[in-house]
Formats: sequence, C-alpha cells, structure tokens
Amino acid sequence: MRAKTLVLFAIFSLVMGLAALGRPAFASRSCAGAHVAQNAGKGFLAAARAGSPAAFSRALGRYVNMRRISFFALGRYRRKLPRRDYGRFVRLSRQYIARKLARYAGGFRGGSVEVTRCSRNTVETRLRPGGQRVLWRLSGRNIVDVNIRNVWLGLVLRDHYSSLIRRAGGDMRRFMAALR
Repeated sequence: MRAKTLVLFAIFSLVMGLAALGRPAFASRSCAGAHVAQNAGKGFLAAARAGSPAAFSRALGRYVNMRRISFFALGRYRRKLPRRDYGRFVRLSRQYIARKLARYAGGFRGGSVEVTRCSRNTVETRLRPGGQRVLWRLSGRNIVDVNIRNVWLGLVLRDHYSSLIRRAGGDMRRFMAALR
C-alpha cells in the first residue's frame, strides 16, 4: 500500500509542475483559467528548482485552495475533527503535501503544456510531447484539483488520508501527528 501511495503522490507532484513548462496556446486574457494554470505552473516549477518543502509550501499557499482540498481529502472524517483543529489541520496538510512534492521535485523536467480548452473553472491541457490530457479544476484564482490519466488527484489524497486515519485507529490527533 505504501508503494501505491508514493506512486500516486509522484503523479500529483509531476502534474503540479508540468503546467509551468509551457505557455497557453492562446492569450491568457481570453481565458482567465489559462492564466491561473500558467502562473501556478511557473510557481511550482520555481519550487521544484529550489527543491525544498518550504518552497513548495509557499507555492501551495499561493496557488492552491488548500482548505478546500484538505477538507475534501478528509471526506466523511471531517465530522470527527474538532472545529478548533481546522486551521491546524489545513496547515499540516499543506506541509505534508509540500514534503511529498519536494521529495519528487526531480520529476519536473522537460516538455511543454498546451492549453486546448478552457472554461471558467476547468482548463484542459495536453502535455507535449506525448499528448497526455490533463484537466485542472479551478475555483476563482486557485487550483482545487487535477485530473491525469482519468484520475482526480483529490480522490487519491482522500483515499490516502482515509488509510492514515484507519492506521491511527480513527483517532484524529494520531492522524494529524502522522501528517507532521
């Protein structure tokens, strides 16, 4: 199970970095979502070059709606988390994901991204070379999920968090300690 989790986080980290490797095929003023994905990609590529969890944490804080992603990933266990721990949980999630991204920072090399379709909250891109389709789900000016190979990575994180919670025996404090 651990190897599967690491592979899924590697895919997540690769997707987050790939957006930075190219410019949209059309002017960003014609689609605000393309501009958001482009800027986020640049931020994640810079974090990958730095290779540190702190750099990824800053990029996550700037470009990703960590509160939304964190609580989505928590899923049905959200009701077990005391409200007083919400802020700490989001911070721990951000730090946890940043460490995973930094671990796989070497995967942020080569290629380009072409924006092929854009709506208000979804940007579809194709990775070049290869043509792999990637969907970016946006909320305003923040990324809230990424789909690669027909897998929404928010769901992968939800499965991972559920596994961590089960290993902690359902104890939310032990689960949050596992995120440190």
